[in-house]
Amino acid sequence: MSGGTANKNNRQHATTDKQEAAKIVVGLSTQLITAALAFIALNGGIITFVLTNNEPTIWFYILFVGTLASFVFSIFFGGKGIDFVKKTVIEGKWDTKDDKKNWFDWQTKAIILGIILSIFLPFTGKKANKTELNIQKVVDLIEKTTKLNANLYDLQKKDSLNQAIIFELQSKINILSKQIREASPRFKTK
Repeated sequence: MSGGTANKNNRQHATTDKQEAAKIVVGLSTQLITAALAFIALNGGIITFVLTNNEPTIWFYILFVGTLASFVFSIFFGGKGIDFVKKTVIEGKWDTKDDKKNWFDWQTKAIILGIILSIFLPFTGKKANKTELNIQKVVDLIEKTTKLNANLYDLQKKDSLNQAIIFELQSKINILSKQIREASPRFKTK
């Protein structure tokens, strides 16, 4: 085998290796982007847990913003890395990192930071005094029930008065009808 053929085979082998490496890196990057989106959704559940069981502190909000920013930056860095690989593929280089920046490295660091911050997020709230809150809710419900019962009693009382008035008016109408029939020969029945 001549020296020229060996160099050509080595270059083809190196290009094939770079192609495979680029495919793997881009594949891992898209998986990390998917994971970042899943962690954003998971943090929604953590936030719901904290807000329903604890009183949030300033640390809760700081960690929440930091967590969300980490995942968003992870997605951004992954997109920049994929875009870089796309440009190098067009040039025929198949490089996965720039001399200045390794976008995939930054993507990984950002998602790891987001995961670490997510771990501490549930522990940042001050424990809510649920007994005090429940007692207040019971007191509020008792007050509302008392008001509703008073309103119902008033309505029943008014209804009873209205029924009495209606009964009295019906009696008067009957008496007047009877008097009209007796006074007028036209209304007399044979």
